[in-house]
Amino acid sequence: MLNLVKIVVAVLACLVAGDIAGVVMCLVLDIFAGRSWSALLPYTVWFVVGVFTGLFAYNAAGGWTATEAKGDWTEQPGASRRGTLIAGIAVLVMLALSFLFYKLYWSRDVAGEYYVPDSASHTIVFFVSVGAAMLFFRSALAPAAPKAK
Repeated sequence: MLNLVKIVVAVLACLVAGDIAGVVMCLVLDIFAGRSWSALLPYTVWFVVGVFTGLFAYNAAGGWTATEAKGDWTEQPGASRRGTLIAGIAVLVMLALSFLFYKLYWSRDVAGEYYVPDSASHTIVFFVSVGAAMLFFRSALAPAAPKAK
């Protein structure tokens, strides 16, 4: 049970940090882009921030819940199971947040421009890229199968 709480806290902390980073990047681009501003630019920002947020959340949650202290947690026994659990819980957290944001923002015609969580489309891009990155890193960082002798 404690590991589930640790995973939720790590995922939420990384989502908040990613949201702050994305807002800062969109603000800076909004100021300096001038005439080259494109409607696709904020989507690109949220996609890239989402990928890095997914990586940081996956690694932070895995490292925090790892029981053995030797080496990287992705090399420990049971790392694949732990990675699947982390990705699954992260998806559930993002679905719950999406429902909350729908009730608070998206269903009430709030003008959110391109910031997460005000804008539904940008938030969905952010959450999907976080989840996809976690699933990618779960398979990419899985320990190698033991070699048969």
